[in-house]
Amino acid sequence: MAVNVYNDSVLETESGVCFFCGLHCDTARHEIYYGTANRQKAKLYGYWVNICPKHHREAHKEPNTGVDLWLKQTGQIEWEKRSTRDAFIKVWGRSYL
Repeated sequence: MAVNVYNDSVLETESGVCFFCGLHCDTARHEIYYGTANRQKAKLYGYWVNICPKHHREAHKEPNTGVDLWLKQTGQIEWEKRSTRDAFIKVWGRSYL
């Protein structure tokens, strides 16, 4: 499932504005769920945000803690507005809540 295009994010995110802290700067697109299979699914389902370099480093520093966990939980909350926790686990492999 190679996806080279980002579908619209399901979260309100704006290029040049950090989703996490609101800083106006050069931002990076960060797939909330990453890794070999999850990165492609994140692009497909729209689970990505624009974040500043500081928070991008922090998101990859210690997986499933701090910024990374907060983003994963926020993504899961958004998913569960549209679907079920069981469906989330089926797609992403586990619950972060």
